[in-house]
Amino acid sequence: MFTFLRNYRATKHATTDVSPAKLLFGRNIKTKLPTITPKYQDNEIRETDKRKKDKMKNYADTRRNAEPSDLKIGDTVLVRQDKQNKLSTPYNSIPYKIVERNGTMLTAKRDDGHMITRNSSFYKQVKIPPTIVNSEKEQEQEEPSTQLRTSGRMNKAPAYLKDYVK
Repeated sequence: MFTFLRNYRATKHATTDVSPAKLLFGRNIKTKLPTITPKYQDNEIRETDKRKKDKMKNYADTRRNAEPSDLKIGDTVLVRQDKQNKLSTPYNSIPYKIVERNGTMLTAKRDDGHMITRNSSFYKQVKIPPTIVNSEKEQEQEEPSTQLRTSGRMNKAPAYLKDYVK
Protein backbone atom coordinates (compact mmCIF):
# COMPACT_ATOMS: atom_id res chain seq x y z
CA MET A 1 0.00 0.00 0.00
CA PHE A 2 2.84 2.38 0.84
CA THR A 3 4.42 1.87 -2.58
CA PHE A 4 1.13 2.54 -4.33
CA LEU A 5 0.53 5.78 -2.39
CA ARG A 6 4.09 6.98 -2.98
CA ASN A 7 3.74 6.40 -6.73
CA TYR A 8 0.30 8.01 -6.78
CA ARG A 9 1.63 11.12 -5.05
CA ALA A 10 4.57 11.26 -7.44
CA THR A 11 2.36 11.13 -10.56
CA LYS A 12 1.33 14.45 -12.11
CA HIS A 13 -2.27 15.47 -11.48
CA ALA A 14 -4.60 16.06 -14.44
CA THR A 15 -5.79 19.46 -13.20
CA THR A 16 -2.52 21.04 -12.06
CA ASP A 17 -0.11 19.18 -14.40
CA VAL A 18 2.17 18.73 -11.36
CA SER A 19 2.42 15.91 -8.83
CA PRO A 20 0.94 16.47 -5.35
CA ALA A 21 4.36 15.72 -3.81
CA LYS A 22 5.97 18.47 -5.92
CA LEU A 23 3.32 20.95 -4.73
CA LEU A 24 3.75 19.88 -1.12
CA PHE A 25 7.54 19.57 -0.90
CA GLY A 26 8.63 21.80 -3.77
CA ARG A 27 10.60 18.93 -5.38
CA ASN A 28 9.96 15.53 -6.91
CA ILE A 29 10.19 12.54 -4.59
CA LYS A 30 12.30 9.54 -5.52
CA THR A 31 10.42 6.63 -7.04
CA LYS A 32 11.13 3.93 -9.57
CA LEU A 33 8.70 5.60 -11.98
CA PRO A 34 10.37 7.25 -14.99
CA THR A 35 10.06 11.05 -14.74
CA ILE A 36 10.87 14.10 -16.78
CA THR A 37 11.53 17.20 -14.71
CA PRO A 38 10.17 20.26 -16.51
CA LYS A 39 10.59 23.69 -14.92
CA TYR A 40 7.24 24.91 -13.51
CA GLN A 41 6.49 28.24 -11.93
CA ASP A 42 3.93 28.55 -9.12
CA ASN A 43 1.84 31.06 -11.07
CA GLU A 44 1.74 28.74 -14.11
CA ILE A 45 0.37 25.96 -11.92
CA ARG A 46 -2.30 28.27 -10.50
CA GLU A 47 -3.29 29.50 -13.98
CA THR A 48 -3.56 25.92 -15.27
CA ASP A 49 -5.63 24.95 -12.23
CA LYS A 50 -7.95 27.95 -12.67
CA ARG A 51 -8.36 27.34 -16.41
CA LYS A 52 -9.28 23.67 -15.92
CA LYS A 53 -11.68 24.44 -13.04
CA ASP A 54 -13.40 27.10 -15.18
CA LYS A 55 -13.77 24.53 -17.94
CA MET A 56 -15.34 22.04 -15.48
CA LYS A 57 -17.70 24.74 -14.14
CA ASN A 58 -18.84 25.73 -17.63
CA TYR A 59 -19.51 22.09 -18.47
CA ALA A 60 -21.51 21.52 -15.27
CA ASP A 61 -23.52 24.75 -15.77
CA THR A 62 -24.32 23.75 -19.34
CA ARG A 63 -25.47 20.27 -18.28
CA ARG A 64 -27.67 21.69 -15.50
CA ASN A 65 -29.09 24.53 -17.65
CA ALA A 66 -27.94 26.99 -14.99
CA GLU A 67 -28.78 30.63 -15.58
CA PRO A 68 -27.75 33.71 -13.59
CA SER A 69 -30.45 35.28 -11.42
CA ASP A 70 -31.83 38.59 -12.69
CA LEU A 71 -33.73 39.48 -9.52
CA LYS A 72 -33.12 42.99 -8.18
CA ILE A 73 -34.01 44.94 -5.05
CA GLY A 74 -37.65 46.03 -5.23
CA ASP A 75 -38.86 43.10 -7.38
CA THR A 76 -42.04 41.30 -6.34
CA VAL A 77 -41.47 37.57 -5.89
CA LEU A 78 -43.12 34.38 -4.68
CA VAL A 79 -41.22 32.03 -2.36
CA ARG A 80 -41.00 28.28 -2.93
CA GLN A 81 -42.64 26.28 -0.14
CA ASP A 82 -42.37 22.69 1.02
CA LYS A 83 -44.93 20.28 -0.37
CA GLN A 84 -47.50 19.61 2.38
CA ASN A 85 -49.77 17.29 0.37
CA LYS A 86 -50.63 16.61 -3.25
CA LEU A 87 -52.84 19.68 -3.47
CA SER A 88 -50.32 22.22 -2.17
CA THR A 89 -48.84 24.69 -4.63
CA PRO A 90 -45.09 24.89 -5.24
CA TYR A 91 -44.98 28.61 -4.36
CA ASN A 92 -46.60 30.52 -1.49
CA SER A 93 -49.30 32.81 -2.92
CA ILE A 94 -48.41 35.76 -0.67
CA PRO A 95 -45.97 38.05 -2.55
CA TYR A 96 -42.75 39.42 -1.07
CA LYS A 97 -40.56 42.35 -2.09
CA ILE A 98 -36.79 41.93 -2.27
CA VAL A 99 -35.08 44.33 0.14
CA GLU A 100 -31.47 43.08 0.20
CA ARG A 101 -29.13 41.10 -2.03
CA ASN A 102 -25.85 39.50 -0.94
CA GLY A 103 -24.46 37.45 -3.84
CA THR A 104 -27.03 34.75 -4.48
CA MET A 105 -28.70 35.21 -1.08
CA LEU A 106 -31.81 37.39 -1.21
CA THR A 107 -33.78 38.86 1.68
CA ALA A 108 -37.45 39.52 1.00
CA LYS A 109 -40.09 41.27 3.09
CA ARG A 110 -43.87 40.92 3.14
CA ASP A 111 -46.35 43.73 3.76
CA ASP A 112 -47.01 42.44 7.28
CA GLY A 113 -43.28 42.75 8.13
CA HIS A 114 -42.30 39.06 7.83
CA MET A 115 -38.76 38.75 6.40
CA ILE A 116 -37.20 35.68 4.78
CA THR A 117 -33.66 35.03 3.48
CA ARG A 118 -33.14 32.33 0.87
CA ASN A 119 -30.99 31.48 -2.13
CA SER A 120 -32.16 33.08 -5.38
CA SER A 121 -33.32 29.67 -6.66
CA PHE A 122 -36.17 29.74 -4.07
CA TYR A 123 -37.74 32.85 -5.59
CA LYS A 124 -39.92 33.34 -8.66
CA GLN A 125 -40.46 36.83 -10.00
CA VAL A 126 -44.06 37.89 -10.59
CA LYS A 127 -45.41 40.88 -12.43
CA ILE A 128 -48.38 42.30 -10.52
CA PRO A 129 -50.20 45.17 -12.24
CA PRO A 130 -50.86 48.08 -9.86
CA THR A 131 -54.65 47.93 -10.47
CA ILE A 132 -54.84 44.38 -9.09
CA VAL A 133 -52.82 45.28 -6.01
CA ASN A 134 -55.03 48.33 -5.31
CA SER A 135 -58.28 46.37 -5.77
CA GLU A 136 -57.02 43.63 -3.40
CA LYS A 137 -56.24 46.24 -0.74
CA GLU A 138 -59.71 47.76 -1.17
CA GLN A 139 -61.33 44.34 -0.80
CA GLU A 140 -59.37 43.69 2.41
CA GLN A 141 -60.58 46.98 3.87
CA GLU A 142 -64.26 46.17 3.17
CA GLU A 143 -66.11 44.01 5.67
CA PRO A 144 -66.47 40.45 4.47
CA SER A 145 -70.09 39.36 4.18
CA THR A 146 -71.15 36.65 6.59
CA GLN A 147 -73.82 35.24 4.25
CA LEU A 148 -72.76 32.03 2.52
CA ARG A 149 -73.18 31.85 -1.22
CA THR A 150 -74.98 28.83 -2.63
CA SER A 151 -75.53 27.80 -6.19
CA GLY A 152 -78.93 28.38 -7.80
CA ARG A 153 -79.16 24.75 -8.88
CA MET A 154 -82.25 22.87 -7.81
CA ASN A 155 -81.62 19.48 -6.23
CA LYS A 156 -84.16 16.85 -7.19
CA ALA A 157 -84.17 13.09 -7.13
CA PRO A 158 -83.57 11.22 -10.39
CA ALA A 159 -86.64 9.93 -12.24
CA TYR A 160 -85.89 6.25 -11.61
CA LEU A 161 -86.11 6.87 -7.85
CA LYS A 162 -89.61 8.39 -8.12
CA ASP A 163 -91.16 5.43 -6.28
CA TYR A 164 -88.94 5.92 -3.23
CA VAL A 165 -89.42 9.65 -2.72
CA LYS A 166 -91.68 10.54 0.22
